[in-house]
Amino acid sequence: MDDSSGAHYVFVTLLGTGMPWSESETDVSFRSWACSCFDVDANEFSWMECPGDQNMEFTTALPTRAGINPLVKPRAALSRDYPTEKLRPASCGRLSLRNVKARHGLSPILYPTELTNLNKIWVAQRVSRPLQIEAVNRMSFFRSHPNKLFDVFPSEAPDIERNVMEASKKVLEWAKAELRRRLAEAATKTEKTGLNQAGVYLNALLDIVRWSRPAPYTVGSIRSTHWNPAIRQRIVVPKDIIRGKCVCAGLGSFGDYLAEDCRNLGMLNMSPNTVFDSVSDIIPVLFHTCKGHLMSWLRTAPVSKRDVLRVMVYEEARETLRVSGSVEPWLPTDPNLEPPSHQNNSTTDIGDQTHKHRVLWLCPQEAVARALNAASSTVKRQRSRSDQHVQHCSLGEAATALWKEGSLHILVSAPRLRFAHRMTIFPRVPTQATSSVSCSRGSAIKYTHTKRHEKRQPRLMIWALGFCASASP
Repeated sequence: MDDSSGAHYVFVTLLGTGMPWSESETDVSFRSWACSCFDVDANEFSWMECPGDQNMEFTTALPTRAGINPLVKPRAALSRDYPTEKLRPASCGRLSLRNVKARHGLSPILYPTELTNLNKIWVAQRVSRPLQIEAVNRMSFFRSHPNKLFDVFPSEAPDIERNVMEASKKVLEWAKAELRRRLAEAATKTEKTGLNQAGVYLNALLDIVRWSRPAPYTVGSIRSTHWNPAIRQRIVVPKDIIRGKCVCAGLGSFGDYLAEDCRNLGMLNMSPNTVFDSVSDIIPVLFHTCKGHLMSWLRTAPVSKRDVLRVMVYEEARETLRVSGSVEPWLPTDPNLEPPSHQNNSTTDIGDQTHKHRVLWLCPQEAVARALNAASSTVKRQRSRSDQHVQHCSLGEAATALWKEGSLHILVSAPRLRFAHRMTIFPRVPTQATSSVSCSRGSAIKYTHTKRHEKRQPRLMIWALGFCASASP
């Protein structure tokens, strides 16, 4: 790097309101844009010698509400008209990166001396080499995806990415602390409303700064009970479901995509403002949205006593369940309780009802025993040589661990309850069901051999839990 050319800095703009310089009019200079955007004097950026070309900027965004597309550009950023009125900018947090030159001798991190507007923040980080930023396409209606954020940083210098993101994170945390102080001093409801909205933007910007690299695609089948949207890759636009190779994009049968995990992807809530890139994306997105709501409901769905069954499965017919018992006769009944109503049946006689088209959850027997032991002893004390450790295990943690041990199935064929001794499920009971799995609630499986029929194949003894959920997507 030539010393006469100045030091390399990465200029980061963190905007909740307003637009980056590359999305402004083409005849606006950097000084004019900066003074108008950040509401500061022109001397605020006197340290900057060369801001670079207006279009040489990387911009991405995350939404502040569900069901909107944060990547839609404003009209000023385009060199053509919008094709439809529905394609309009959404409320989101925007992050922009730009290579700039500054004079030597400055601090490695530059930021404003005070935060006048919490919705508009900037920070500059000194780097050893410029970022790999391409020119903005003013013919495109969309910004860059957050997953492309890591492509602009040079792979041979990982410290650049770490330093830029850490500097942005520190400034945003400073803004969050300032926000809490102003909320405590706010006197009117209008001031608190504006500050709360600024907090929403700051949370979206923090999500961008903490954005993680996409996890590699996992080969092999994973049960859907392992799906945890809180720790999965966030879906920004509907096309992410197709790019992420979600099982919902395969357009298979309902039982297949219900039983298998949506790898590396979280939930997506649709709204009338959801924008699709193509018509072929609508059905996978609908499948993924419905599956997310169904999976969330199943984790907390109430289950009646007659729906907890003990069934047997033969190895040669793993799609057939043979009912050997129910938990209802073993539990006390309250005569004051009214019998449950059945909306989808014309008769109130429980014996005339059926389990068909319900969601069934199967779990290994050993996992159930471990969960019951963990719930009965919520606090276990383990003594060591020097000190005493206390391990807490709540009922909720045991239930969550037990849930992951099981698998979900659809009851495709089941007689009426009074004759319900055999049911057909889809997909079949997995062959690896007898192996031990870490965490979640369900029923357990183990092999038992009969002495009378030694030539018979071993049986799988399974505790089955049936959920009253519709099987239609």
